Amino acid sequence: MNKELYKQKINKKIIDIIIDDKLEFVFEEGEKIVLESYHDQDCCEKVYADFDVIQYQQKQIIGKEFTELVIKSVEGIGFLLCFYKECGYGLEGYEYGEKVLIPCYNEQNGYYSSKLELIINDVKINISDLVEDRIE
Repeated sequence: MNKELYKQKINKKIIDIIIDDKLEFVFEEGEKIVLESYHDQDCCEKVYADFDVIQYQQKQIIGKEFTELVIKSVEGIGFLLCFYKECGYGLEGYEYGEKVLIPCYNEQNGYYSSKLELIINDVKINISDLVEDRIE
C-alpha cells in the first residue's frame, strides 16, 4: 500500500511545469507548488529524485484544473504524484486525474549516506526509504 506523504488542495488550472534542479507547477494566478530533493552530496555519490521524467506526461497535466495534489510513497522506487479532479457525475468522493511516478536514485559505492529529503514549498519529508539503490 502506498503511504500518503503529502496532500494539498489546488482547485486551479496548471498552466506550466518548469523542470530544472527542482519541479515547479505554475497555476493561473502565478502561484506555484515547488518540489525539490535534497541530499548532502559528497564527492563520489549522487542521491536524487529524477524530476525529468515528468516531461513525458506534461501534456496530460498542463491546461487542466485539478482539485488536489496527493504525493504517495512507492517504497524502494520513488514517489507518486497524484493529481485528482472531482468528476462531477454525482458520485460523492469519486475522483480521477493523472499520476506520475518520480523515481529516486542512490548512485554510490556503499560508503556514503542514502538520506534524501523531499521539500514541498518548504515542508521537508524524509524519503530515504523510497530510494532505489544503485551501489557498485
